[in-house]
Formats: sequence, structure tokens, C-alpha cells
Amino acid sequence: MSEGQKTHSFPVRIYFEDTDAGGIVYHSRYLNYCERARAELLRECGIESVAMMKEHKCGFAVRHVEIDFLKPAHLDEELIIESRLIEMKGASSKVRHLIRRGDDLLVDITIVLVCMGHGERPVRIPEPIRKEMSLWK
Repeated sequence: MSEGQKTHSFPVRIYFEDTDAGGIVYHSRYLNYCERARAELLRECGIESVAMMKEHKCGFAVRHVEIDFLKPAHLDEELIIESRLIEMKGASSKVRHLIRRGDDLLVDITIVLVCMGHGERPVRIPEPIRKEMSLWK
């Protein structure tokens, strides 16, 4: 990831439930790992999902995902999910997640999140949340 931007690191251990019979991580599990990492990134920004829904009547939903699988992860390995906010628009933001095992890049995922109101329509990211998130750009 480029210099000058903050990166959030989140460790993940691979358990049996994450793998197939050969001990290789299921492709869909990487999205679960990124969801956890992104929740912790937002928490570190002072943004908690429940509070956001109560106070601002909105929450983030995944709109688009791009995944590049480069190498597999295996049972009992420890991975690091590096997350970085790379773009923020009126109602959306883009987060890049790099999943690493040591120095090896295993998976590169970019996710577009949309701020959704209770009417299931995109809404502008509330200013207090935008301000906190912008500290990670």
C-alpha cells in the first residue's frame, strides 16, 4: 500500500472450519476476514455499527468486491489483514484489504461500501463519520 496512508492490521488464525478437506482456506472466508478487519478499522475510527444505526439512521453495505487470489492460505497459519481507506465519495467509500502470511501477499481485495439509510437507499455519509474516516485516508 502506498506511503502516507494509515494502515490497520488485523491478525487472523486459520481454523479447521475455514478450510476444505485438504486444509486450504475456502475462497469465501477471505471476505469474512475482511469484514472483521473493516469493522475493527471503523471501531478504531470511533465508529461502531450499532451506534451509527441508532444515531445516524444509516449503516454501510457492500456494493462491489474485486478479489485477486494469488496464493492459498492453510490450516493453522496466522494471517494479517492490512486495511486502508483509499477513497471516499458522498455516499460511498472504497477499502483495500491485503491479506498476508508473513511477507507473502495471498489475496488482494477491494471493497466498495455504500452508506444506506433505513429506506434501503444510499445516503450521504454523515459528516461526523466522514470526519473520523478521513483520518485514515
